[in-house]
Amino acid sequence: MRNVISNISKIVKNTKFNEVIAPYTYFKIGGCVKALTIPQDDLELKKLLEFLEEHSQSFFVLGAGTNLLVSDRGYNGVVIKLGKEFDFIDVEENRLRVGALTMLSDLLSRSLAESLSGLEYSWGIPGTVGGAIKMNAGAWEFSFSQLVQSIVGYKSDGTKVKYHPHAGDWDYRVFHPILITVFTEAELEFKEADPDEMGKLVSEVQAYRRGTQPLEYPSAGCVFKNPENISAGELIDKMGFKGTCIGGAQISTKHANFIINTGNARAEEVLQLIELIQEKAWKEHSIKLETEIIKLGVF
Repeated sequence: MRNVISNISKIVKNTKFNEVIAPYTYFKIGGCVKALTIPQDDLELKKLLEFLEEHSQSFFVLGAGTNLLVSDRGYNGVVIKLGKEFDFIDVEENRLRVGALTMLSDLLSRSLAESLSGLEYSWGIPGTVGGAIKMNAGAWEFSFSQLVQSIVGYKSDGTKVKYHPHAGDWDYRVFHPILITVFTEAELEFKEADPDEMGKLVSEVQAYRRGTQPLEYPSAGCVFKNPENISAGELIDKMGFKGTCIGGAQISTKHANFIINTGNARAEEVLQLIELIQEKAWKEHSIKLETEIIKLGVF
């Protein structure tokens, strides 16, 4: 298998072996991956997927790593991170064709410049367009799925496909169709709006997030999905967990649904905090808290 993995660099020039993945995640946590490969265009990506399929090699698609917790022991597989060719924004009236690597923050800036409304509530949500599709990124009245008209990408065998999603394709933070394994671009539809009103709303969202979320620390955003009738943050606060630390991992004193890396946290410490919260939520409130965070590797 080692020889098989080494051949990846013949397909994708920008390939790094036994790469520490922590710097590529917002949590800044995680051990080595077998290979980190960065295909620069469709052809490299297609050939890579065909190769991985042929050799039954497991892989994980990494966007900005915003909601990801990687094991301290790393991941015994190939990580695919799209290259710069997949970062673009093309505007045609109220529709934008956007690359999967494009950051939501850049997309928001462009939509504001074009007076196209729909993303204002996304301020402060980190991540790429590809990640926003997969996790249906959102807050308050906004869900990314509301904008998506079509998705282009590749199946695991390297076949390129275009998909027109339906409202039922998304649940809370989950995109169900497994047709597309790697998103490469999407077509989004916006509404024309008054730029002053848009700017005012963005400023309000900005002030709220800065005042209520620990944006100054590495984290993976909200840890848990909201259960019925109460927010996860409110429940965790109610149980008295704010500020609780295990090693370098801490439940934020600003927002209880955030676990932050205070400097050198390990994945195992984050996981211990997660399990501590889940156990008490079930024992005292009969609430089963489900995580939003994606775990990668062996825990």
